[in-house]
Amino acid sequence: MTPPTDNTPARPTDGIEQELFIESILSGDAVQDDAAFLAPDGSGDLKRIAGLDRDPAHRRPTTKRKHLRLIREHRAAEQIGRLPDDGEEVLLIMTGRFHGTDIVAAVLRLLEDEPRPPRTPPPAIAALHLTTMSINRQNAETLLAADERIGPITLIVSNVFAEKDSGAYNVIHDLIVRRPGSSMLYARNHTKIILALTTDGRKYYGHGSLNLRRCQSLEQFALGRDAATYDFFRAFIDELAAASRAQSESQSTAPPPELKR
Repeated sequence: MTPPTDNTPARPTDGIEQELFIESILSGDAVQDDAAFLAPDGSGDLKRIAGLDRDPAHRRPTTKRKHLRLIREHRAAEQIGRLPDDGEEVLLIMTGRFHGTDIVAAVLRLLEDEPRPPRTPPPAIAALHLTTMSINRQNAETLLAADERIGPITLIVSNVFAEKDSGAYNVIHDLIVRRPGSSMLYARNHTKIILALTTDGRKYYGHGSLNLRRCQSLEQFALGRDAATYDFFRAFIDELAAASRAQSESQSTAPPPELKR
């Protein structure tokens, strides 16, 4: 596609991006004729609206990141379509339109979209187990944004990530462990697994090539619902977490190595 030759922003094609684009136009980005707003006394001042004699202003933090997160969540839910039935699996080829953590947000959205009796809250995720090679703070915050709709989180990352990017690991670790019952560990891990146990007892599993951070390459992912498959992955994660905790404890209690003379 040939880029625009002037300063006019290209109109997005994605549905939600179009809505945000239109909102930006309505919020004042569109150029209008100042003559329509001049005071009638010929002073050259702009006329006041509704009798206001001042120009109110308020500064607040931007919500752009939240908007972008909701766009990605919408894309993930749109590609999944609906949550798998018991014994069903949906296969996804991801093209960079959303991140790994957005799949968790999409599961919550699709749970919320399911029909239910009036005044009945949607099911939530009672426990979330994740393994990945790496994650960044922004994607960790995506997980934590659901707040009360996600129970305890167990997150296991690669020891390479924890060692090579210890600053990011420590920040994300502190964010995760603030949640009651949650933990973040590292191991010699390269698996990418998502397990979601819902409050109504459904067991969803996901696995594929993508990490939980930004998706900038083609990736494949499978999302399914099956108790036996969930239990298989859950037993593996529990075993890996136990081994990681045991190794951490042995390292913290081991005597310091002897210095070579």
